[in-house]
Amino acid sequence: MISSLNIPSSTGYLELQSSNPFDQPKIYPNYFEKPDDLRRMISSLKLSREVLKNSALSTFWGVKEIGINDEYGKWCSSKNGSEMSDIDWEIYIRNKLYTCFHPCGTVKMAPESRFGVVNERLQVYGTKNLRVVDASIFPIIPSGNINAPTAMVAWKASRIIKEDYKNKN
Repeated sequence: MISSLNIPSSTGYLELQSSNPFDQPKIYPNYFEKPDDLRRMISSLKLSREVLKNSALSTFWGVKEIGINDEYGKWCSSKNGSEMSDIDWEIYIRNKLYTCFHPCGTVKMAPESRFGVVNERLQVYGTKNLRVVDASIFPIIPSGNINAPTAMVAWKASRIIKEDYKNKN
């Protein structure tokens, strides 16, 4: 069982290092910048642990907890990790954190007044012939895999581009 924080309220950002398009941007994910995100993650892990204590799971599926007692018990105020405080959980989370590798939202679709980068026709504000057609336009992170929503954006973009082309000619 893996706990994941869907739709976090914390937001990150990126910065360009230079005007060279081949230079990688600096990425600041700002995980748990908002305290509520950390509180929700701690609650999720506690609930997961309670579910896994169910004897039917441990005997039938052979469920065994790994990680906290083995590798991270040294950070806990209790010796066996069973009575972890919220501070222990925070230390565990911050040291074990990883991403699901579904980055999106760096050039969100929204009004310019709300820090949007593209409009509803996927055009970048302040440009004439530039559109963005990928997951970076999502204003919030989808709760699941971003493959299907990204495919939907591409399908919609193809219709918009065809429509705009017909209207020009």
